[in-house]
Amino acid sequence: MAVSLWNQAGVPHKGWTEVDVVDLDEPAETCGMCRSAQVRYIHVMVHADYADALRVGVHCAERMADDYAGVRETERWMRRRTAFSVKEWKRERPSGRSFLRSRKKRATVLLEKRAGGWYVLVEETGARKPRGGRKAYPSERAARMAVYEWIYPRPRVLAGKQL
Repeated sequence: MAVSLWNQAGVPHKGWTEVDVVDLDEPAETCGMCRSAQVRYIHVMVHADYADALRVGVHCAERMADDYAGVRETERWMRRRTAFSVKEWKRERPSGRSFLRSRKKRATVLLEKRAGGWYVLVEETGARKPRGGRKAYPSERAARMAVYEWIYPRPRVLAGKQL
């Protein structure tokens, strides 16, 4: 069994900054700090006094970071995003498009499969025509994740990152 970095001299315990979060789709990697937990959501942490970035689980990331609440917020956002991507959407008749009504954005979101991929159309309440539909997504799941990010903006640490 690998030795925990919590017990090694020269490894800072506090003052780390979260720079990214990665969803592995299943617990597939061992935490880089405690070396015991199998984690699905990898928090990438950096420190000015440590040469390498560490890939750790949420519990170690919380202990390491100056921004405890930010680490929790990022983890919660990633978990909800994953759940949203597999959520059952209703089917529109007769077109067969998937749709979801968002109370937060006051809109109906439609997913449409065309040549070249999946497209997202947004019908805002009171609007005459749907908008969007220009960007193709490789899968229905990728389109759903884009919808989630439109409804619930990314936490600060993930802003501008490709997930």
